[in-house]
Amino acid sequence: MGQSSIGNQINSIYKDLTNLEVNTIVKKNITGRKMPEARIALMDIANKYISKFLELDIELDLNGSKPGSFKSFEVIRQKARHINLHPGEYEKDPEVDEGELIIFQRVQLISDQILGAMDAAKSRGIEGWDNDFERSDLVGGYVPFDLEAQELVLIRKAWELGVEEIVMQTLIQLDGDVITRIKPEIAQSGKSALHKVHNESITVSVNFWKELVGIVRNFVTGFVKK
Repeated sequence: MGQSSIGNQINSIYKDLTNLEVNTIVKKNITGRKMPEARIALMDIANKYISKFLELDIELDLNGSKPGSFKSFEVIRQKARHINLHPGEYEKDPEVDEGELIIFQRVQLISDQILGAMDAAKSRGIEGWDNDFERSDLVGGYVPFDLEAQELVLIRKAWELGVEEIVMQTLIQLDGDVITRIKPEIAQSGKSALHKVHNESITVSVNFWKELVGIVRNFVTGFVKK
């Protein structure tokens, strides 16, 4: 990898460190498993999105594309975009409330980003850039997927968030601005335990953030000297 490429990746990582995002999600059940390698993670993400459509009885035709492939995310993106542009067609359904519609905004945004990452992989000449595989093709084998750091971060965040509903979110900017969003029913319920968990998560994240910024700063200093 050339110095120019390394420099670009350092710059990208630095930009990612200019803000910190802490999300709190309430979930009925937790698998506790770690994210698999990127190709399988993309399949997991696509399947979570597809399941959300099916859960709300929203028709989704993948046109024969494999979940996790470039084509599947194109279909998912187009359907989520249609929902976002025409919410009136869905919000009348008792199973689809405002919170569900917001999740489809996330589905569209992340699908856009994943498609962009796959396009970038294609431009770098990566074999299998479109991830057009069955899960059975990958289990027990290994098909390299040479993604850049920011692309892996994108996939990890998408895999972790899935279609879960975020009940509390705090954004901390490098200039000191702090924005916290809380669902009204959580803010009014007096759920102190949930607030405590969120606040502790912020503390842990900020401490780790400081250390990470220091590591990147020292690395950049050494890189520039070389």
